[in-house]
Amino acid sequence: CLAKDDCCSTQSPSPAHAKCYRHQVFQATELVVRKLGIPEAKYSIAFQSRIGRDKWLSPYTSEEIVRLGALGTKKLLVVCPSFVSECLETLEEIGIRGKEAFFAAGGGDFEMIPCLNDHPSWIGALESWCGAGK
Repeated sequence: CLAKDDCCSTQSPSPAHAKCYRHQVFQATELVVRKLGIPEAKYSIAFQSRIGRDKWLSPYTSEEIVRLGALGTKKLLVVCPSFVSECLETLEEIGIRGKEAFFAAGGGDFEMIPCLNDHPSWIGALESWCGAGK
């Protein structure tokens, strides 16, 4: 895993993909952007959840938001497919501090798509996985 830069985004299956967080983020993002009709050149992937000083997957969300602002991005739409519900990372780190950093770097509009939270379709999926209602 991570032997090549594109190991997680490759279309050829690998046994490592079944338990690879990075691969799953790439796959979830691909499904979201395809559903929303976002062209490949109009999105990027970044990673959240750094704890302490240990190196985490990159690019880091905080740095990517600033980079996009510095490029003069007119509108940034943020989706967090790895989070099923809002938390401090989505609400405060991205939604507040990330938004401020984007504006400070020269970015335009900033919008966050809410997590699934308690959306009826998400709750229905959870119920079906757990066998609820049978």
